[in-house]
Amino acid sequence: MDTFLFNCFIYNDLRDLQLVTKDMEKKLRRPLNDRMLSGVCAGIARYFDVDPTLVRVLFAVATVVGVGSPILIYIVLIFVMPNEPALP
Repeated sequence: MDTFLFNCFIYNDLRDLQLVTKDMEKKLRRPLNDRMLSGVCAGIARYFDVDPTLVRVLFAVATVVGVGSPILIYIVLIFVMPNEPALP
């Protein structure tokens, strides 16, 4: 029984360590679970630590107003931004 509890504590510590190191690695990636179209806006929102809805609204407004070419930028980012790796 003691060995089981000890192994659980080690597992939890390693899991916490993985979460901490994951937070330290700030990479621009498209998430697998928070997508509307392809995950570009959600990936940008996670990178800058803002709400994905805000980034989506800004992209929509920029598209309607015609500032630059947000649709072209979005399409390029689909191919440039890698997908987030799946957790085991």
